[in-house]
Amino acid sequence: EYRRSWHHAKGWRHLPTFYEDAEFEFVIEAFATNGNPICVYPVGRLVASAEAGEPCVPLLVRFCTETEACSTVDDNELETTRFLVGHAYALRATWRAKAGKLWVQLRDPRRVRLFWVSWPSVLAAGGHICYVYVCSTNGHTDESCGHRCANEASRTS
Repeated sequence: EYRRSWHHAKGWRHLPTFYEDAEFEFVIEAFATNGNPICVYPVGRLVASAEAGEPCVPLLVRFCTETEACSTVDDNELETTRFLVGHAYALRATWRAKAGKLWVQLRDPRRVRLFWVSWPSVLAAGGHICYVYVCSTNGHTDESCGHRCANEASRTS
């Protein structure tokens, strides 16, 4: 089992290419459409404490599993949730709203529920420091990447 896990871990590689925010959104969409496993890690600047607990920020999300159900959502139907930063999420799907905003479906490994959140909100929650890891599903490591969104500029590299 250990060797198998290590073999899969070798599929996670860094793609040394700089993308502007809009370009990177299309990269995420393409990988998600192709069924590549994607991990999103919004870093943030908060730290855990005994008083406050885990470092969370309030975030507007939509708890639904079907893209079609979420595509008709307006701001009144969004729920506020405590979004944990400094924590990895599985990115399951993407959807682009009519206005052009990218929405991503995330899964918190600690919970069963999937939720939709706008990609700009994820970046903002992470203080514009967000790592995105994509693993090749076909064994070719040349399709894998790891990206870090630049600090204040909110760019991806």
